[in-house]
Amino acid sequence: MKILISFFVLFFSSSVVADKLATWGMTGSNCNDFFRYAEEDQGDLYALIAIQSFLTGFNTALAVEQKFDSVRVINHDTYEYIIEYIKNSCVKSNMQDAIYVILWEYFETLPIAD
Repeated sequence: MKILISFFVLFFSSSVVADKLATWGMTGSNCNDFFRYAEEDQGDLYALIAIQSFLTGFNTALAVEQKFDSVRVINHDTYEYIIEYIKNSCVKSNMQDAIYVILWEYFETLPIAD
């Protein structure tokens, strides 16, 4: 009976029945949300993981598409440098840009991997 009730709750839960998203999480949010999340407990760690995941995913997508000449060295800069890059870009956009757009622009500045 508990299993049946659990399935019922999960099926009709608003967190399970979500909008269809093209982006999700910290890197899918805008500047205001990103820095609000980053200020929470262990937010630095979550931001680092989100940034690493985004950049790794971008490189992986390029490799899957056989675009090896576009794959970047994603550990070229420090976390602190990347956060400052994001902050500066957010200020320029009046905190309205999506983080994935900023990270895409950042990705383009990285050196090509050998």
